[in-house]
Amino acid sequence: LVPAGDGGVVPDGCFDEGEVHDWSPAAVFQRLYLRIFPRLTETVVLLLRLLLTSCSNVENYPGVVDLARERLATALPREPAGEGAEFEVLGGNLPSEAVEAQRHREITAAAVSGVLLVLLKQARRSISEQFSSLAQLVTDSNGALVVLKFLNQDLSAAMDPQDAPPVLPGLFRTAASGPDAPPSWLACATLRLVGVLYLLCKDSPERVRKYLIHYKAPFILRRLHRIENAQMQRLVLKLLKKQVRYLPRKWKQANMKAISAIYSLVPMSPLEDWLLNEPLGDTSTEGPTQADIRAANVEYNSSLLEHISSSVGVP
Repeated sequence: LVPAGDGGVVPDGCFDEGEVHDWSPAAVFQRLYLRIFPRLTETVVLLLRLLLTSCSNVENYPGVVDLARERLATALPREPAGEGAEFEVLGGNLPSEAVEAQRHREITAAAVSGVLLVLLKQARRSISEQFSSLAQLVTDSNGALVVLKFLNQDLSAAMDPQDAPPVLPGLFRTAASGPDAPPSWLACATLRLVGVLYLLCKDSPERVRKYLIHYKAPFILRRLHRIENAQMQRLVLKLLKKQVRYLPRKWKQANMKAISAIYSLVPMSPLEDWLLNEPLGDTSTEGPTQADIRAANVEYNSSLLEHISSSVGVP
């Protein structure tokens, strides 16, 4: 049950830093996963709290982080000419508090979404048990709901260039304009979170019904599909394809353009029956239930934690 980067068994002494020579992505991810595994739950919860904090109108939500206080606590004091002289070039061009707060939320969302997406993708490529455990942990921590809340904001301007100039002088040279401008932080966060939502629900009809259908995700995804970005639209259509079977006939008749786009842009098997109104059958035929997956994850995680404890000499 103890995996290695190549799908085998983790050898004894895997925590001996002097013997680590494999820097392939799979091996690096395995070392990272084994290091953070004892505190993986706290890590995921913290990431989701930061993502929830980056949403708009969540000031009264329990558990959110006060980004304004954090930003002011880390503000650099104004220094005399010398080491801090480079900051004087900003003069009176500092952005307003509202603009800086929005920028802070967007950067936080882009960073958190990137960490979640990398962890899920690498776990899926590496060991199926690790991906199953991580995806279950994210969903049990209401990660899918937090992602849907972020995507339910007004993201129509996500692909627009940013009007606010960089704060640090060293970033001025990277602030291109026109078609060469880098994507905004909000665009990065939106695209990454759609990818996270797809990975969480891709192989789980129960999660599709419990989160996407129950919380009206098709209406959120329809708005995202209007964003003029090919990668975004393709991911949105792949998510919609997973839900079409559970949507009423009236929704399908009113959204024939979206269904036609799914046929045109999403690869599928010639015999795939995703558009039929009939249910897939009894839930027992859909594969393991969430309870079965959770029980298997507990067994795998217990074995992995026991191995880690023995490797570091913890009784």
